[in-house]
Amino acid sequence: MDETFIIMCREAKEIQEQWEPKGTDLVREYIPTPEWPVEDLSGFEWWGDRDQEVVKDECFWLPRQEDLQTIFMDWNTENGEHPNIKATSYWKMYCCFTRYMDSFADTKLNWNKWWLCFVMETCYNKTWNGKSWTRMEE
Repeated sequence: MDETFIIMCREAKEIQEQWEPKGTDLVREYIPTPEWPVEDLSGFEWWGDRDQEVVKDECFWLPRQEDLQTIFMDWNTENGEHPNIKATSYWKMYCCFTRYMDSFADTKLNWNKWWLCFVMETCYNKTWNGKSWTRMEE
């Protein structure tokens, strides 16, 4: 998995606050050793240890594009969109995302990374500077 994407997710505090753990999530655990900084806990439910719980303070979530699309739609609904007209919101999401992608020459990013950047910029007015998410100037 792309190490930059892992760091981007870990640093996206606004996204992490919305995480409601599911057994199918991509999850990493903070481990304070330099040789193994994160551990993959994805599919924790499938280890046969149903009592295993993901402790949000000890882990972080790697959202997939469908998770990020849901965050975008929820944010749009909370900020004045029409929740009873889903087609309009989905169409708006598609149009916004397409315009966003067109503004970049490098189209080799993975889709999850595209969606993470799009949601952070569109919903939270932040861009990735290579190390952290920074607020954009308005």
